[in-house]
Amino acid sequence: MMDENRKFIRFNCLLSGKARLQDRSINNAEVKNFSRKGLLLTLPDSNGSLKGKVEVRLNIPGKILPVFVSGKIIWNHNVNNHSEIGVEIKQVDRNHKSEIMDYVYSVWRRRKQNEKYGSINLEKNH
Repeated sequence: MMDENRKFIRFNCLLSGKARLQDRSINNAEVKNFSRKGLLLTLPDSNGSLKGKVEVRLNIPGKILPVFVSGKIIWNHNVNNHSEIGVEIKQVDRNHKSEIMDYVYSVWRRRKQNEKYGSINLEKNH
């Protein structure tokens, strides 16, 4: 979606978490990709037009405490029985952003190594 407006690389990932938007909370939200300024959020069992602000609590593998990101819904569309939402990040603690970027970059790097060298052990070194 809207690739022509992107200024930063999006790293594919799969991060579980919770989302709060409008007047409801969703416990099994997922982030499918992340960049310095945005993310792709998926919400199960959600249909309809979503607007406004969203707050996301993410669980980073290997980390005990969650990280928090808040942003603005830029676009959304329904796919089967879930919604995909493009979010422009408006607020995130610098350390939290660093933790997320470190994680998604490490996943990206391992995938690239796997493509280059064939099947390798993708276990994290955390």
